[in-house]
Amino acid sequence: MNLPKSTKKPTTLAVVVNYHAAGICLEAVSSLVAAESIGACTIVVVDNSADEHQADMLACGLPQGVILIVHPENRGFAAACNHALGRVPDVDWVFLLNPDAVIDPDCLIRLQRGLLADRRIAAIGPQIYWDAARRYFLPPSLPYEMMGVQQALAAYPALKRWLSSVWRRYAVRVWKSRIPVRVFNLSGGHVLIRTDALQRVGGLFDERFFLYYEDSDLFLRLRRAGYRLMVEPKAVVVHGFDRCAPHERDRKRLWMEQSAVQFRTKHGRYAGFGLFRRDGSLRRPIFDWIRVADRMAGVQWAQRRGNTDAPMKRVRGAFEMNVPSGLSSEWLFEWSPNEDFIPAAGRFGSGDRVDFSTADFDLLPPGEHIARIGRPGAWHPDAGWLRIVKSGNGEGCEDANHQQG
Repeated sequence: MNLPKSTKKPTTLAVVVNYHAAGICLEAVSSLVAAESIGACTIVVVDNSADEHQADMLACGLPQGVILIVHPENRGFAAACNHALGRVPDVDWVFLLNPDAVIDPDCLIRLQRGLLADRRIAAIGPQIYWDAARRYFLPPSLPYEMMGVQQALAAYPALKRWLSSVWRRYAVRVWKSRIPVRVFNLSGGHVLIRTDALQRVGGLFDERFFLYYEDSDLFLRLRRAGYRLMVEPKAVVVHGFDRCAPHERDRKRLWMEQSAVQFRTKHGRYAGFGLFRRDGSLRRPIFDWIRVADRMAGVQWAQRRGNTDAPMKRVRGAFEMNVPSGLSSEWLFEWSPNEDFIPAAGRFGSGDRVDFSTADFDLLPPGEHIARIGRPGAWHPDAGWLRIVKSGNGEGCEDANHQQG
């Protein structure tokens, strides 16, 4: 017989993990409180700071109804999120938001509608902007397959150039999409996940990943179970790049290295299309093939226009640059901490000049970055290269947005 459909509205748990960033964490929570939602949304903030001042700021500043969990020690991002879900387990969806990110009022409900539209979708993320002016897109999350390939091809300039081109075209496709687009990975810094899918793949996060790669591990498990991952471009989040614990840069690097080893140990035979051993080294026949393919691909990186090893102009503050002739109708300006531009932030525009404002430079994380400008559809831009150099440190937070942090 036909049973009546349930009229019960789905419920959502929103989780924010704070780590020495109470001030901006309160802004993230405020954006959640103001967000439209299908059904009830419970907000939980987990403080991993192990700092009384941080806990007091949150206790005094959080809106009424927000649940605060204070850990006496930093248990890691994965454990904090799992604790929050264990505290409020009977929900249909869990939304994870970094403390240095803010969502638009209609972001959450657009993501919820995305999950309602297709039960094959296990997780859906928003379009990510770097700046409040929303000129710069942050990159899609790196597919796990590319992580190992990127490292393996580092010594092969021609193939590295090809991989960079493939990645650029993928990023442009996500940035320019006007409808939900299927992706290979998502960021744990801003994502809505179906909890019944989590139950099928062993739960939310594997706590062996203290920080970094726990989201890649989760989304790989979901993909292997047959689920889809999507980005809803009409849902918007603004997320500062690498504002998280710059004063702990060495520790973060260590955590990332440890998590990378854990990821290879757990998924070695799946990562990188089976090209690598569990220790991360290339299998010998593949090594020989790559070496020959790189030679066949032709000219070394240093012999090409757009060579990042060649001398480039250095800038140490806001700047303007001329757009190369022929690009004024449409260009894509990108900057990246990596010379292969995997990953990179991007800004579309038109006109004869591009500016990198004081506000943009203030958002930039400390370090040396490469910038370039080219046609959005080009496989590899060969014009407008320069280096942006910034020194200094700032306040930090615990960041799940691994491919960007």
